[in-house]
Amino acid sequence: MRKHGKTDGNQREIVAALRQCGAFVQSTADIGNGCPDLIVAYHARVFLIEIKDGAGKLTADETAWIAECERIGGIMNFMATAQFGPLRNGDWNKRDCMICMGMDQPEFTDAGTAVARFMLFQKGVPLVDEFLAEWQKHCLCPNCQTFELSKLAPEYPGLREHRTEQAVYTNLCHRYGLKLYREACGFGKDCKQDWDLYPQLFEQYDPGRPKSLAGSKYRNV
Repeated sequence: MRKHGKTDGNQREIVAALRQCGAFVQSTADIGNGCPDLIVAYHARVFLIEIKDGAGKLTADETAWIAECERIGGIMNFMATAQFGPLRNGDWNKRDCMICMGMDQPEFTDAGTAVARFMLFQKGVPLVDEFLAEWQKHCLCPNCQTFELSKLAPEYPGLREHRTEQAVYTNLCHRYGLKLYREACGFGKDCKQDWDLYPQLFEQYDPGRPKSLAGSKYRNV
């Protein structure tokens, strides 16, 4: 296992092109251990990109990293981390959403919460297309997507705030039986799982509330 990665010859050109399109780009090429070369944020989505030039081949660590995503059906999801494990889904998911998605049972309300700030999807995998289509469908449902309290049934005790598309995404992770991996930013630093798969990949900038979007290139997204 190589502890430090190397930068491919075409990375600088690719980074420049992505930034010219308005994307935020952070190089992670030096991390090694199979971690992808770039973290790219564009239009409120985060992508992990592995770069190769024309003659480049995947290393054993990179192959293992990608294989882990393939093993779980082309989707890699990350938990919203409390001190030592995931936050509880029912604290961030209102009951109308659970009912409309057919998941108003303790096995789902007591399950962990996923983050929707970053995730990994493998292009061209049928399960991914199915998952994303269902996510879009439920995000267009007012009962799943609005912040108002539930109308179909009383809220369960413990609800703190409905997290709209993240709540829908969390429900789908559990419906599809997908594992929630350790949060890849600093919030996952105390979680013990998955350190053999990847290190801390990045720091989340200013995670506190309230958050000002003044001057943000993503403010109209």
